[in-house]
Amino acid sequence: MSVAEIKAQADGLSFTELSDLARYVRTLALRKDPVRREQVQSAQKSKDWLTKAEFEKALTDLDQAGR
Repeated sequence: MSVAEIKAQADGLSFTELSDLARYVRTLALRKDPVRREQVQSAQKSKDWLTKAEFEKALTDLDQAGR
């Protein structure tokens, strides 16, 4: 499927479907961006990087604190 075909078919999508597609395409673009990939890899090596579990715990802690 070409980009032109995707654009033509996107006109028929609902707002929710189009928003979902936009998020997906943005994710694809970021994964293929070598600069972004290097930034993420560098961040993961940083001592400030949070794992998914640590992030979710921090969100839960904030929720419980009423923030």
